[in-house]
Amino acid sequence: MPSCLGPLRTRELSRLEQSKADTGTHLLQSPSCLRTSRFGGGPRTGEVIVTDDRLMLDGKWSFLHVPNDSVSPAEVRSITVPGVWQAQFADLRTQAGIGIYHRRFTLSGDWFRDRLFVRFRAVFHHARVWINDHHVGDHEGGFLPFLLDITPWAKEGANDIVVRVESPTDDPEEFEAPFAEIPFGKQSWYGPLSGIWQSVWLEQRPADHIAHTKVLSDARTGEVSVQLRLASPLPDDALLEMKIVAPDGEIVAEASGAAKRGEDAVRANALVQPVRKWSPAQPNLYRAQLALLRGGQLVDKGEETFGFRTFEAHGGRFYLNDEVFYMRGALDQDYYADTICTPPSVAFLEDQLLKAKQLGLNCLRCHIKAPDPRYYEVADRLGMLIWAELPNGGFSTERSRARKRRMLTGIVDRDCNHPSIVCWTIINENWGVDLVHDAEHRDWLHSLYSWLKTYDPLRLVVDNSPVAPSFHICTDIADYHYYAAFPDSRGAWDGFVEGLAERADWLFSPYGDAIRSGEEPLVCSEFGNWGLPDPQQLAGPEGEEPWWFETGHDWGEGVMYAHGIENRFRDWSLDRVFGSLKAFIEAAQWQQFHALKYEIESMRRRSELAGYVITELTDVNWESNGLLDLCRNPRVFHDVFRTINSDTIIIPVWQRLSFWDDEKPTLQVVVANGPSHLENAELTVAVEGVSVSCACTLAPGVVSAAYPF
Repeated sequence: MPSCLGPLRTRELSRLEQSKADTGTHLLQSPSCLRTSRFGGGPRTGEVIVTDDRLMLDGKWSFLHVPNDSVSPAEVRSITVPGVWQAQFADLRTQAGIGIYHRRFTLSGDWFRDRLFVRFRAVFHHARVWINDHHVGDHEGGFLPFLLDITPWAKEGANDIVVRVESPTDDPEEFEAPFAEIPFGKQSWYGPLSGIWQSVWLEQRPADHIAHTKVLSDARTGEVSVQLRLASPLPDDALLEMKIVAPDGEIVAEASGAAKRGEDAVRANALVQPVRKWSPAQPNLYRAQLALLRGGQLVDKGEETFGFRTFEAHGGRFYLNDEVFYMRGALDQDYYADTICTPPSVAFLEDQLLKAKQLGLNCLRCHIKAPDPRYYEVADRLGMLIWAELPNGGFSTERSRARKRRMLTGIVDRDCNHPSIVCWTIINENWGVDLVHDAEHRDWLHSLYSWLKTYDPLRLVVDNSPVAPSFHICTDIADYHYYAAFPDSRGAWDGFVEGLAERADWLFSPYGDAIRSGEEPLVCSEFGNWGLPDPQQLAGPEGEEPWWFETGHDWGEGVMYAHGIENRFRDWSLDRVFGSLKAFIEAAQWQQFHALKYEIESMRRRSELAGYVITELTDVNWESNGLLDLCRNPRVFHDVFRTINSDTIIIPVWQRLSFWDDEKPTLQVVVANGPSHLENAELTVAVEGVSVSCACTLAPGVVSAAYPF
């Protein structure tokens, strides 16, 4: 075992050394001798995937969590990779710290025809890697991939890989980079995420292999520019050959580009005509098939998926492919009941996204994290716009700001080819900075916004997605967060909607340093109301409560504590009112629907607004405000929700909802139109058997005047 693994006692090293005998090994006669189909674009847990140049290392590893005291014994156990250790061990649910991973793999001589690399898709947060007791490299940053060349230390036959993972706490004596100074997302909210949480594999590649591919596609002209960045300068002249494959599999363009010896980049340009644009309704995806040749021989190859689409903001509106687009979004925490942050499977992501579309959603705001890349791949393929965000930190220092900048660069580099991603957010709700009181923080954010607009000019950028008392400095979207329970706080909600529609002063910095055009689309990017999931649908195989029912008891004086909900329901005699817990749950979910209905309709009546983002797509632990529960079970209103969450909706406007029996009800109706031209339609309103009709013609994106009935 390496001697530089950190503060591990001798007996702990011995236990991990002994575990080698218990770790599964896989003897491969040659890299191409075994072919296994991939499940939904990713491997099944524990399955060995081998292609001509790749060996998956997902599956069972030996694992040792290092206690943060000198008394507790260390225990070597089996862990599944990918997956955070908090999701796999009850005693580590809230434990960050240090974890040591070990696995043995076996290679034949054919694996040494080229350079040999180990690739990690993501490890939280700091990883040190050894191959056969040799330290081969480090990586800092919990959300992005990294690649290490292990050629000098790998060997034919049995090999050992050891990964030491530091998931920092705020103990300055234990970690040089404390938790508050690193990008971490919602871990301060729902609990830590630590370890190798995305896939790992070995791959054969030349030294000057394709390290990064950037595709620039112009939806208006059909021009495609593919830029390759190589891992090292070319030892000789090379040629890039490119084929563009259309959604139906037809090759629609071919091109080539040359690079000279010593260069580390190459480009090829092509023209695609006609263009099939990408949209939620028609998620047309193209593929760029790439081959790097030297002396007529294949050096490296790759394939990148992309789409043609525009997403712009001007005149206070969004435009998708030059058509008016009204954003109907939901906040997605990207958390999962059993795996916390690792998607259970591609099929699970597909099911979730299809349910989101059934709800009438056309956008997900993936909240302050860089998700598993499969999340974006499914959104590309099934058609869902994604509003992506940079994970937040705890406070702003020179080191934390540098980490944010590096991570933002890495996120854009990794994800820039996904047509589903239409917007980046740098800061959420002033977290990790102090825009309200510190001019230096505002200047830094302005500078980072300007840099990002240059680095990725094809997407919108939000500087700070604010809640009071924070604000915007410079942004492409004038969004704001506001929570008001309905019906209790109806007046406060109405006041917020009016202020947002009229571009109230609280949207932007009051210190004279804000830059605004007055035409940024207005969006309520967080709002919502509580429902209640059915605990029986969340129970384990033996009917047991999930572990996360024990979280949340410190919130709201215990009102969010899920554990023991059945007992409290009876103890408080709610069964005398609702009859059963199931009836109470259904009533709570319908109340959530009616609250969201009022809030959505009040926003759709204001033509100045360009969209909204509901909090949230799914429940998360003690937060039960989702449109689905944490296991993605739908609410009782699932099948009717799109009647209030569609391109075009009919909005009744009541002065009140109760009348005396001798009164005549007064009602007005407003129609909020979507991207299509509504011409010579007939609007019919029926109340108590009395029906009234009128003609309705509306341009795209227009809200009608009130029709009296």
